[in-house]
Amino acid sequence: MVAVTTDSNVQGFRITGYKGTACGATFDELLQHAESMGANAIIGTCYDNALDVETLFHGAAVIIEPIQPKACGLGGSEGPISRDYLTVPRRRRMPKLKLKV
Repeated sequence: MVAVTTDSNVQGFRITGYKGTACGATFDELLQHAESMGANAIIGTCYDNALDVETLFHGAAVIIEPIQPKACGLGGSEGPISRDYLTVPRRRRMPKLKLKV
């Protein structure tokens, strides 16, 4: 399976290798070309129909790996961190303004 995006990265993954530019006249050919290059993702995917050329689909064929979350020294070799360690800051309420008329 090949992940495909028009963005320059895949959220939650890091790019560990660049295999070249994958291209094809159809989307299926694009996927087959990327797989034959040893890639498991295509980033910056484009569809060009402005020019009268045979290659319509192209993008950067890359190798991606999941990012292991690390926070406060947890994660990595100890395994993924628990959601208990993740905190979301609370919104502070703005003081009410008293307007003098």
